[in-house]
Amino acid sequence: MRVVFVGKNHEFSMAPLKAIGEHHAVAGIVESGPRASQQPKPFTLKFLLSSCKQRFATHDSLRSFAQEINAPYMYLYTKNRADLVGFLRKIKPELICVASLSQLLQREVLDIPKHGAINLHPSLLPKYRGPFPWFWQYYNYEKQWGVTVHAIDEGQDTGPIIKQEAFGMETGTDIADAIKIVSQIGARLMLEAVNEIEAGTAVRKPQPQHQYPKARIVLRDEQLLEWDTWEIERAWHFLRGTYPWLDSVEYPKRLFNLGTWRVGEVERGKCSVLPGKVFKDHRGYFIAHREGKLRLHIDYPWGRWMKRSGASEI
Repeated sequence: MRVVFVGKNHEFSMAPLKAIGEHHAVAGIVESGPRASQQPKPFTLKFLLSSCKQRFATHDSLRSFAQEINAPYMYLYTKNRADLVGFLRKIKPELICVASLSQLLQREVLDIPKHGAINLHPSLLPKYRGPFPWFWQYYNYEKQWGVTVHAIDEGQDTGPIIKQEAFGMETGTDIADAIKIVSQIGARLMLEAVNEIEAGTAVRKPQPQHQYPKARIVLRDEQLLEWDTWEIERAWHFLRGTYPWLDSVEYPKRLFNLGTWRVGEVERGKCSVLPGKVFKDHRGYFIAHREGKLRLHIDYPWGRWMKRSGASEI
């Protein structure tokens, strides 16, 4: 099966791409640029580091994967979306596989491949349709998560379901670990879907009627954590899963704005200081909750690199 793969430079995209690449011909790769609202602000150290990472990435990036297999590569963003049609017509794929895309595919694009396009979505559709399913599953304290592979139509995550699997998500799971779990299941389901489409055995079930709210985009300064009513486990779970998108707490300043504050363990016990605020005691910084303290630590990017390379973090 000749496949064009569309995704971003993270595990949720890379895992299914690698799985498909082991069994099918990846004839082209399209990297989806971020939404305008997600673009980092220019002229900051964080922006420069992000730009350098994208420019010189040699490990687990869509561009490097395309170079390894000698496949055409395209960086897709709002202003060049019309070029996607010409890119696909030259490649003549039989199927488009999507795992993270910041814009809807037009009908002209969907009509090019013989078998259309399929999408990997990190929820049990029709629940959590839309761009932020990760966030809203944490917000709603979902205990049952899921992964869906569905055919793409002109709606947003509305096409018929081809593969779907539910699983439990443990309270307090960090978003990075949740992404690993979902990516592994998603890679398997998407490969199964591609295999079945090629064999002509894929079953496409229309999504049931529903009234679930859309998993809308969240602004970083929205105040969504309910400190007065949520129990400490729910607040802990929410903070462990939503830090990539939301600043629920005003954290202490960091040198050069490097590293990211992370919520660690729960320390139960009566806490008399103002809930939702950061304080410091003999053990370090913590977020106050009426039922206890949520301990904080800083996650530095070079610490993650040292762990991956086998080095010890000092």
